[in-house]
Amino acid sequence: MRLVMSGVVAAMMLTGCQTSSVAPQPVVEAQAIISLQPVTHPQVLSTEQIFSLTDAQREDFLTFFNAPAYAHIEEHKRLVEYLERRLFGFDYRGDTYTAAESLTNNGGNCMSLAILTTALAKLVSIDIEYNVIFTTPVYWQKGNTLLLSSHVNVMAHRPKKYELFEGFGFSGVVIDYYPDGGDVKGKRVNFEQMLAFFYQNHAVEALLANDYTLAIANAQRAYQLDPTNPETLNLLAVTYRRMGANQQAGEIFRFATEHNLASINLINNYALYARLNGDAETAVKLDSILEEADDPNPYAWVKLGFDALSQKDASKARHYFKVALRHAPYLAEAHFGIAQSYYLEDSPEQAVKAMERAVSEAFDTESRQRYREKLSVLRSVAGES
Repeated sequence: MRLVMSGVVAAMMLTGCQTSSVAPQPVVEAQAIISLQPVTHPQVLSTEQIFSLTDAQREDFLTFFNAPAYAHIEEHKRLVEYLERRLFGFDYRGDTYTAAESLTNNGGNCMSLAILTTALAKLVSIDIEYNVIFTTPVYWQKGNTLLLSSHVNVMAHRPKKYELFEGFGFSGVVIDYYPDGGDVKGKRVNFEQMLAFFYQNHAVEALLANDYTLAIANAQRAYQLDPTNPETLNLLAVTYRRMGANQQAGEIFRFATEHNLASINLINNYALYARLNGDAETAVKLDSILEEADDPNPYAWVKLGFDALSQKDASKARHYFKVALRHAPYLAEAHFGIAQSYYLEDSPEQAVKAMERAVSEAFDTESRQRYREKLSVLRSVAGES
């Protein structure tokens, strides 16, 4: 089994309606930091609460790790061995748990696995690193919010004592259970940036439960940890908008765009916000920015394409899907989206061609079968045999 960590960094879609501490607190250094009215909530977890384990959990891990029977296994591989033996109940739509909760519940989402791996590695002084991976996202809809998963994998470094030479880099084991077909490596992130994903997830969960105070408090904590993450600013703005605080939402959207901290997702939401508030001029400018943007993450464009489809804007959707394909022509999801856009325009023949490409590019059997079923329906509509 390959073990994936995933931060469910929610992509908010506005519609017409509205142990011991693992690391010291970071010192935030940034060119521009927006001033936010501090919001606190007793349910916002501390770093120590997130990474602490119970006495029984620590004993169970250390007994395994220090057992003579496993002494021949290098330490970083021993960590992976423990995780593989102990865990099997993780999935993309599970809860974002603390390290202790993950072991207690034997599950959680992929971010939970990253937190647990970090806590265990700290106990035995194994160095780890985190990498964002642009990989096939998992979409799901809750009310008027479109969610998609974003993934982080962890590498457990091989202890230096096993390396023959210094200065030749390092080796290690990637802890990642997500299939690697079509993965696009994004960037390395540090501990604080990874931890910010955890608070983002909790903010999203609170937002979906309409607990805006808790959502803002968690999002602010994420922002303190990583003030350069556009999705945290996007989450703050969307949450303020949902709670009717238009002025605060607008200030955050403007701050992000003025200080080059805007993702294409944030720009898209800002444009929707501007339209909802009658600012057509700003909305048009933001649309132009999106037209010229060149985000290297193809899945970000796929997400915008599905946003546009939900608004019945077939032409805009097709543009976004085509941008995604310029970066990754093998993405079946983008071809599928193009097929949907043609179907919305009552062009079944073109939809069939796009769906045929989706079938041929599908990575897994389940997706290929699903696309084949849709292709069969489209061929009937197009009058093909």
